[in-house]
Amino acid sequence: MSLKLNLFLFAILLQLTTIAQQKPNLDKMFQSSFEKYQAKQFEQANTILDFILESDSTYYKAYIGKANISIAKRQYRTAILNANRALDYQADNIKALCVKAKALMWMKDINGSKEIYRAILARHPKAVKALNGLARIDLLQKRYKDAVQKLNKAIKYDSKHKETLYNLASAYFKLKDFSRSAKYCNKTQKIDPNYRTESVYTIRGHCNNRLNNPVGAILDFREGLKLNPNNSSLYNNIALIFSKQGKYDKAIKYLNASIKIYSKSSVSYYNRGMAYNSLGKYEEAYTDFKKACDLGGSEDACGYYQSLKKKLKK
Repeated sequence: MSLKLNLFLFAILLQLTTIAQQKPNLDKMFQSSFEKYQAKQFEQANTILDFILESDSTYYKAYIGKANISIAKRQYRTAILNANRALDYQADNIKALCVKAKALMWMKDINGSKEIYRAILARHPKAVKALNGLARIDLLQKRYKDAVQKLNKAIKYDSKHKETLYNLASAYFKLKDFSRSAKYCNKTQKIDPNYRTESVYTIRGHCNNRLNNPVGAILDFREGLKLNPNNSSLYNNIALIFSKQGKYDKAIKYLNASIKIYSKSSVSYYNRGMAYNSLGKYEEAYTDFKKACDLGGSEDACGYYQSLKKKLKK
């Protein structure tokens, strides 16, 4: 064997050894980027993925990670480009196909999205991510029973799949089956306490409220506020419970917070107007009903405004 050939083979062997040694480090970096993604630190996650691809442009999982980040940032075309890069290296990769289908769904290319999910299921009938993708489309199109049917099939294949559990909670809530919805919220949290936490608390809070458990509802909504103090809807939800209990001063406190975050909510002004009205504070109620009406609120808001206008001789 010639010296040149020996040197060439040695160089190849050295390169393969370097790649083999490098991969575990890239896997660790990818896991770090995923943790950043889960914490919604998208720019940091993206920076790590870029570094991975500079080290190894064939590391297809990094493209899938970038596609997921793009979807979170509503950059759906970029998501598809990154998914396609991953598919260049692994043409049948279910995660890459699913993230592409998800991006198409949000771009309102429902047929294109369905086509990908169905093609996956034709090859892999137990592909839970594809079943969830089709169920998401059902939820989007308000076919809640169809969504439940697909999700129940998915849960048979993987009883601990957190996305399936969360989607079942959402679907049963839409079907007004609050007991089942709350049950699947609990299961989601048990599997992963950090998965879509704010949404899980919000859904379970509404379920508890409908199931005549106002204390549980308030606790859930408050947990949601700990995660996102700028969620004006959660303040509104708590306020409505206090109003129902006749605790109007407490309701007004939470509605003040809601309006401070989002001052263009006709609902918040209407709800605060109702609380003031119940306390006999008609001037304050008049002001809030007028604001709610001006913001395009319900006929009720405008009706109360006109009624108080006559009462107060405005």
